[in-house]
Amino acid sequence: MIKKIVIHDVASYDHEGVIFDNLSKVNFIYGGNGTGKTTISRILEHPENHPNSRLVWDGKPVNILVYNQDFKQRSLRETMPGVFTIGLQNYKKPRKYIHSTKE
Repeated sequence: MIKKIVIHDVASYDHEGVIFDNLSKVNFIYGGNGTGKTTISRILEHPENHPNSRLVWDGKPVNILVYNQDFKQRSLRETMPGVFTIGLQNYKKPRKYIHSTKE
């Protein structure tokens, strides 16, 4: 399990960067466009390509499958009926389970 993610000096993260700490088995990361969600998913998929980022594991590292725009572009060559994204516009956050580092 990933215990901590440290990111700085990459994409939308400046030199100060951000630390996601005390992570659980399941974490919900949300934010507007351009806030770094895709960057996080790319770091999780290929940490070796991001020298200014660090994943801290609780135990042995495991392979991570990331389903993001990059995955969809690599894997889905034509439009497939029934493949869609569900919006979360009316989603009420269960604060008990959401860890937020910045508001």
